[in-house]
Amino acid sequence: MIDADRIYVLIGKRIKDGREAAGLSQAKLADAIKVSRASLANYESGNTAIYISDLYLIAEHTGKDITDFLPSIDEIKAAALPERLLEKLESNEQKEEIMGFIKNVEKKEEPKDE
Repeated sequence: MIDADRIYVLIGKRIKDGREAAGLSQAKLADAIKVSRASLANYESGNTAIYISDLYLIAEHTGKDITDFLPSIDEIKAAALPERLLEKLESNEQKEEIMGFIKNVEKKEEPKDE
C-alpha cells in the first residue's frame, strides 16, 4: 500500500539532506524559493505536501536534480512497514499490543497446506 503521508516524509528528509549538503540554512533556502522558513520546515518534516514548483526551485538552489528528491515505489512501501508506523507511538506497551495484533492477522492470511 502506498501512503501519501510517508511519501512527503521521505521527500522532506531528502530536501533537508540536500539543503544541508548545499550548505544552506532553512532561512536562506526559504528566502531563495520565496516561502517562509516555517513552510520549508514543514516540507522537511513531511507535515505539508510540497508544490512541485517549489521542489523544482529547491533542486535548482541545491544543485540537485528533482528526481534526487523522489523516493522509489519500493522505498515508499518499505517506509510503510508496520514497524516504521509504530515509531510514531510513544508507549512500548502500545507498540507491543499492535505488533501482536498484526502478527495474528498475518498468521490468518497464510495459506493453509492441503
